[in-house]
Amino acid sequence: MRKILRRIWRSVLLFLLVLLMLVTYPFYWLAMKLVNRFGTEYIRCRNGNIQLPIVTYHAKKNGRTLMFAPTIPLADPEYYAELNKLVRIHQTCGYSILHDKIRPLTKEQRLKLQPAEWEAKRQLQAVYAGLRWIKQVIGLASQPRSLPYRKNRQEWQNVDMSEVEFLARVSATKSYFFKQIPDFKKPEQVSDLTKWVLTKLFNKLVLVAMAFELYVRFSKKRSKLWQIVINSRNEIGHIGLNRVQSGNIFMLWGVDRYSDMNAVLNSIGYKIVNKRWVSAYQLRKTGWRVPLRLAWQFIIKQKK
Repeated sequence: MRKILRRIWRSVLLFLLVLLMLVTYPFYWLAMKLVNRFGTEYIRCRNGNIQLPIVTYHAKKNGRTLMFAPTIPLADPEYYAELNKLVRIHQTCGYSILHDKIRPLTKEQRLKLQPAEWEAKRQLQAVYAGLRWIKQVIGLASQPRSLPYRKNRQEWQNVDMSEVEFLARVSATKSYFFKQIPDFKKPEQVSDLTKWVLTKLFNKLVLVAMAFELYVRFSKKRSKLWQIVINSRNEIGHIGLNRVQSGNIFMLWGVDRYSDMNAVLNSIGYKIVNKRWVSAYQLRKTGWRVPLRLAWQFIIKQKK
């Protein structure tokens, strides 16, 4: 009797879940259309592609031009190929190339790390491991491997925070990215449902960015960790920008820090004169075959 009641209860729950999805889906569909249509100032979705801007600033005071390219750590290979092409063209035209990339520890600095700083480093390595995992599962290119930072380290200027400073600041806040370091499975061991969920989430990158934008703009007090990730790195980037005494600039900078950096540029006299959009990620077809198949397998299993 208990088994029968349990099966009935599970069937009722499944029915209610499907019903809820059917009722809410039209509102969800409309909301996603609006989100993708308007996006934010640094990301949008058009014609099945997630796009990022290439922004041209001009300062009347000194007549300098600044090309600003907000970047993301994972994207389609064609996006990074387009960025490489733009950088080469502007470098040939005499532009100074500035970029963000946390400068790694030296051997001497590594030996001097305190226990709290080692924990911060473990956290940072987990973030990098997570990005590599998503890259392999979905099939994307990564920014560090697609943009020739090492090859051009003599010509390009890294105006980001050093790793030793980043670790010191993070460890001082005692705020970390993860409460427990996740254990990422090998891509071939990842289930179809996990791949489907990840791809679905990446397809909703504009929605994620909009939620992040609202948090950044309207939260009364940002977390100490985000202050380091966004504010502090932008402040150091601003200092690096000021070190370029003459000539025009091409700047590669993280998309998550674009809003704050845009405000900084406006405050020092740079105004937007042009913005064009570049496709960074072509939406993957996900459909509902995978979850429906798994749901059907679950129903069949319950009937046995």
